[in-house]
Amino acid sequence: MAAISAERIFARIAAAEHPTDLWRLALKTLPRLGFPRIIYRYAGLPTDEAGARSLLAWGLPDEWIESYLSERLGEVDPSDDILEGRALPFYWYDMDTLTTLSTAQSEYMARFRAGPMGDGLTLPLFGPIGRNAVLYLGFGGPRRSLSDADMAQIHAMAQAGHLRLCAMMEAGHRLEPRLTPREREVLTWIAAGKSNSVIAEILGISAHTVDTILRRVFNKFGVSDRTTAAIRGIALGLVPVNRFGTEMQRAADRQSRFAAR
Repeated sequence: MAAISAERIFARIAAAEHPTDLWRLALKTLPRLGFPRIIYRYAGLPTDEAGARSLLAWGLPDEWIESYLSERLGEVDPSDDILEGRALPFYWYDMDTLTTLSTAQSEYMARFRAGPMGDGLTLPLFGPIGRNAVLYLGFGGPRRSLSDADMAQIHAMAQAGHLRLCAMMEAGHRLEPRLTPREREVLTWIAAGKSNSVIAEILGISAHTVDTILRRVFNKFGVSDRTTAAIRGIALGLVPVNRFGTEMQRAADRQSRFAAR
């Protein structure tokens, strides 16, 4: 494992002021430790129908994430069963020794490990009032083992980061919706006034897929119509306004002033 200053990492976690500070720190630190694939599943947020609102991912193809969410693969993940009676990290290749896997769970893990995550490990993270999380760290390839000391250090840093996030949530911070590249692409064309059928032709996908992606954006933003979704995307800096002019930006500004009253 690459040499890092755990003391410095803990200090940066303590000094973080916003959830994005913690996510950036994780994306800078974890790949250096040999984990280029990352999934963080937070249980302290209301989830949408695909569980997307509570899921953060890094280093994974957009198509893989869309498949994971749309097929609701997290529902057959055996990690939750194991974590009911376990507080320590575990390797994915040890799962069948920790619990009895159903056929669906065995097929899921085979698919999971054969995909871009590769082999890896699961870290349980615990917070107050049931605000728990699971951190999946993928090697992006074949399995390898860490020393007990390295495993404990990674787990301690992840747990510290999760507790800092819980404190932020209690103080009123929100996790900003994170869109996949495809979701941002669809939202950008929605902001440009394109219909689902036109967007499908532009992106080379079906209109049904566009509709599925758009509904996922609605759920992440907590909105129910295209215009509000576009305005919200612009307000969060997720849509490149300069590509289509400033009219939508003015609408976003009006909505922000109204909300502030």
